[in-house]
Amino acid sequence: MAELVTKTDLRAALDAQSLRLALMLGGASVTVIGILTAVIKLV
Repeated sequence: MAELVTKTDLRAALDAQSLRLALMLGGASVTVIGILTAVIKLV
C-alpha cells in the first residue's frame, strides 16, 4: 500500500539531510584545519 507523503514530511526530511550535510562538512573542515596546523608546526 502506498504511503502518502505531505509537503511537511518532505520539508522535514530535507531539513534533516541539510543539517546532516552541514555537520559532515563542518567536521571535515575542522579535521583539515587540524592537520594543516600540525604540518605547519612540524615545518
